[in-house]
Amino acid sequence: MAAARRGSGFNREHEHPEAQVTVHLPACGGSIGSFEPCIRIVPPRAPHKGSGPTGLIGGTSVVFHFPPRMLESAADEIYETSHFELHGGEVRDPLIVHLAEVAREEMAFGLSGSGLLDHVAHVLAGRLVRTFGSLAGGRRLARTSLSARQLNTLREFIESRLDTGTNVTQLAMAVGLGPQRLTAVLKASTGLTPHAYVTHLRMVRAARLLKEGRRTLSEIALALGFAGQSHFGAVFLRYFGVTPRHYRKQVARFSVDASGLARETASQGVRRLDEILNLQKT
Repeated sequence: MAAARRGSGFNREHEHPEAQVTVHLPACGGSIGSFEPCIRIVPPRAPHKGSGPTGLIGGTSVVFHFPPRMLESAADEIYETSHFELHGGEVRDPLIVHLAEVAREEMAFGLSGSGLLDHVAHVLAGRLVRTFGSLAGGRRLARTSLSARQLNTLREFIESRLDTGTNVTQLAMAVGLGPQRLTAVLKASTGLTPHAYVTHLRMVRAARLLKEGRRTLSEIALALGFAGQSHFGAVFLRYFGVTPRHYRKQVARFSVDASGLARETASQGVRRLDEILNLQKT
């Protein structure tokens, strides 16, 4: 599950069987008193108070809960063993911040059925296993991955060229690596191949453009480097589980207040998120 709310949340000491990842994000657009994004990881059954640091002014907390089976499945897929231990604490990770921002934006529009939210949760589960875990017995998992600076550089490079497209050689050069090396470390960092990572960023941009509502589907397809509207629609459908046109209609049912959190329009009900992601509005 995931929840988005203001402030530091529940302060009585408690524990639960799920692992918890809380990402504190500044208010959309920034404001006086805004802060740097902060991430806190709580392993399963670990006693803790609240969801993260107190004293943060404004902003939103996006809270992910991962059942043990989900992390064990990710560890089994990556390392062929489900004997996995998650390490807790406050961390910095640009990929987790990016995923939380995507989840916040999706949940703000009440898109509880969005396939992108499931994708975010599974990518994040893989990230936790690769970067913040160890095998049973204390042996640290391999952590050959992109640095925070390289990951930010790569994302900015891709996002600046979504209309023209890039190949793996260009991506590798942007972060000072060879193509094969980039493929290996990007997979270790995100769980995605270069092509899949570019597609992920294209779909995030597509969702944002559809929400803005100022461009036609053909214009969005062109802006994102697709061969045409039909190609864009096919990729979007595979990724989100709905067509771009239907996605835009879903968004149109909701209005968003100044804080970026969704509120229900007069005649529409917000569906609850599934067991992996849930939005709590306060």
